[in-house]
Amino acid sequence: MNRDLIFRTSLAVIVALLLGIRIYYIKHMSESHNKVTANSRGRVIKFLAWTLGIVGDLTVAIYIFAPKWLDFATLPFPDGLRWTGVGLGLISIPLFLWAHHSLGKEFNYPGAIKEEQTLVITGLYQWVRHPIYTSYFIWTLAFLLISTNGLIAIIWLMLSLAIASNVGLEESALIEKFGEAYRDYMGRSGRFLPRLR
Repeated sequence: MNRDLIFRTSLAVIVALLLGIRIYYIKHMSESHNKVTANSRGRVIKFLAWTLGIVGDLTVAIYIFAPKWLDFATLPFPDGLRWTGVGLGLISIPLFLWAHHSLGKEFNYPGAIKEEQTLVITGLYQWVRHPIYTSYFIWTLAFLLISTNGLIAIIWLMLSLAIASNVGLEESALIEKFGEAYRDYMGRSGRFLPRLR
């Protein structure tokens, strides 16, 4: 088995596991009969994220199954960096699962608030307010390093930026919903990484 095939297979396994986690929780979320509200900017960002996500997934699939089509965007990375990408991708899987599991039935699309939502500050959320977004950022770096492909990097970076641009809006909606409890939580937790103090 050649090295590139090993990296493509590694990326395929990582993507399959991440998609499996997300599909499971989206299905779980859709079974909830709780009314969801999102403002117009949140809906635009959701549409943009879905579109970029589909394009990003297709580009990764092309890299995995027909890599010659993306040779024009190949970057000259050493194998050590590519293995670092595999490690980051593997780290993102339990992080992504733990974040979704911590949210449980409160999982929702970015920027959308459920009518009967409760504030989750347990599990991974006791230290980080947006660990799913943190996972996206790790994926972006992992996908770039594993694929050594500039096009994949650009698409996933755009997706990460689109999602991150919604954080302030999402936190404003959560402050409106939970008031001082969410402000206190913000003071105790980091946005994307745990606070050092």
